[in-house]
Amino acid sequence: MTTARIPLTQKQNELLQFLRRKIQQDGFPPTMLEICAEFGFKSTNGVSQMLQALEKKGYIKRREKGASRGIQLIGQQPVQPQQSPVKNLVLIGNGTSAEPLSVFLNPQGQIQLDTRMFSSESGQFFAAVITDDGMSSEHILAGDIAICLQQSSPAIGSIVAAIHLDTVIIRRLAKKGDLQAASKGFQRVQFTPDDRQVAVLGKVVGIMRKF
Repeated sequence: MTTARIPLTQKQNELLQFLRRKIQQDGFPPTMLEICAEFGFKSTNGVSQMLQALEKKGYIKRREKGASRGIQLIGQQPVQPQQSPVKNLVLIGNGTSAEPLSVFLNPQGQIQLDTRMFSSESGQFFAAVITDDGMSSEHILAGDIAICLQQSSPAIGSIVAAIHLDTVIIRRLAKKGDLQAASKGFQRVQFTPDDRQVAVLGKVVGIMRKF
């Protein structure tokens, strides 16, 4: 006997179809940020509300509340998040430090790669085009692509991707609240935890270069 489920709104149905398509293509559900980018949500709050609605209506089940990778479509076997080693990384675009999520919502595109080549850590990876030669003395050049692991508080000494006002920069986190270039002629950027002029996006785990 099949239990009737509550009908979906048009937007909810579009999200359900997107989840099915991504699971079929990638072997695992999309991230919250990927859903934001697909549907134009300004924050992940809108995504959470939509997922809650799908769950209440009996179309999905989430193993972890607030997570998208733990989604299971009702009537299908649970998906293993690491089923495919190749991931689609967002190549972040324009945004501001006051709204750091904006760089993920305005992507330049996507890059497919196996992140295990760069890091054994798990988490959300993204890519960023390097815009200046501030780290050239460490062989990181303008035009290179930085592969990054999303973190709001990387370890001191890490090379990080950050937004300074409206520019994505790659710098070393010399100490808490202190971003420094490795090359001469580039401004040192200092900030406080509540500073809206700087937002740290994550640590750099690798560099890709076109030849």
